Amino acid sequence: RPDASLERTMSDADGLPTRLITGLFVDRDGGLWATSLAHISRIAASSPSTVFDTRAALPNKPYHALAAVGDRVFAATDDAVYELAGGERRFVPVEALREPVSALRASPGGLLASGYHSVKRLIGPDATVVYATDTDTFAALPLPDGGLLVADNRRIVAVDAAGSSRTLIADLPESPVSLAADGQGEIWIGTRARGILVARPTGPAPVAAESAAERLGLAAMGSEGITRL
Repeated sequence: RPDASLERTMSDADGLPTRLITGLFVDRDGGLWATSLAHISRIAASSPSTVFDTRAALPNKPYHALAAVGDRVFAATDDAVYELAGGERRFVPVEALREPVSALRASPGGLLASGYHSVKRLIGPDATVVYATDTDTFAALPLPDGGLLVADNRRIVAVDAAGSSRTLIADLPESPVSLAADGQGEIWIGTRARGILVARPTGPAPVAAESAAERLGLAAMGSEGITRL
């Protein structure tokens, strides 16, 4: 709930195929999608759940990222992205994204796929590189001005609409897994082991991030996925 109280707990009794859930997102119809090591599930609070597995042409692999663009749902494994078109019951591989993908993100311009040495934008069947690097990327955040924030190894890079890039935040303690930006100029960074970090880039030189828990005076704060604080 908005006041941080617990409304309900969902488990295998609610249709989850397992209690080990690796990712979540809510679609435009209010359905909750969950990934596990071998399944993708769509859970609606008022109706039976739908489980997608090998019967829906999904390989028996861990799924670690989900995103929806319009009525198309995308799921990422370590070596490919799969698509479920609206009204269909079977996933198909996205030929343009048969490669390691770390994260998926919907954007006004199409699906953003972060992963091996790049961030790519999928529009229709084609993927275009919007950011290239010698390392791997772990998250991308579309910005209102048409640019992107990219988690490039242990730094955060700003990419403008023309494709130019510069480092905003450097020397992170580990590679990020998620990004969020607020209206006050601060960038919030989710990590697996170091909790949530925060930084405010104010000039041309890269800045360092600090612990959000220390900034907010909290004892501990950990997250692998953040959208807003």
